Amino acid sequence: MSMRTVKYWLALSACVLCVWCTGRADASVSADMPHICPLNGERFMAMVPQSASFVIIRLDFRQVGSAVSPWPMVTCPGNGFPLFEQTFSPEELVKLKAFAETAEYQTLRKDHPVYYLVARLQRLLNRPLDHIAASMVYASWQSEPDEQRARTYLAEALPLFQEFLERSPPADAKKAANLRFLTVELHRRLGRFEQAAALLQQHRDQIATVIPPAYMDLEALLIRQQKSAPAAPGMPDSKVP
Repeated sequence: MSMRTVKYWLALSACVLCVWCTGRADASVSADMPHICPLNGERFMAMVPQSASFVIIRLDFRQVGSAVSPWPMVTCPGNGFPLFEQTFSPEELVKLKAFAETAEYQTLRKDHPVYYLVARLQRLLNRPLDHIAASMVYASWQSEPDEQRARTYLAEALPLFQEFLERSPPADAKKAANLRFLTVELHRRLGRFEQAAALLQQHRDQIATVIPPAYMDLEALLIRQQKSAPAAPGMPDSKVP
């Protein structure tokens, strides 16, 4: 998947808003696309999702439906490099090539979901904190149903989102509200119910301008019940696999 399809949290928030407004999404479509590995020039073909249908959106914004969420990340066959952006500067390519030859890179490839590797590469290139945090959330989704592993990645994502909101809160009010709600949800997923309740109360007015009442109500209910499993309105036991 290239940066064309991965705009990280800006795109995710916009997608959620669109879905909540329209109640539908396009049917699933994929295409076999040509790619070139930026590290070694390797040419290859890979299937890339173009659109997807969905059934529900969870409290953490994961879409559940006919397609995998997050969408599959295209990786170079030889070195496993993920195509998370379309282009890199010459200086960035030097950093990426050097890192791809390290033992740490090989460990990341072997022991973690590809989106966690993406997050590490984004750190290397000093990408925005919310982009890095979003990749870690995607890594947590890839790790389900291993809840312990998934929460490990969420625990890394949460402080990055919080730092982003403190240092440079988005000028876009809708994005800011979505991120505020997400920090509440990540606290809940991590079992930090007091913090989740306090944040929801503190930012309720801002969040309510974007988040539908059914999501607000379920979030508050699950916090009171001290339930930390993934959830969405209308699903059995408020849980989506």
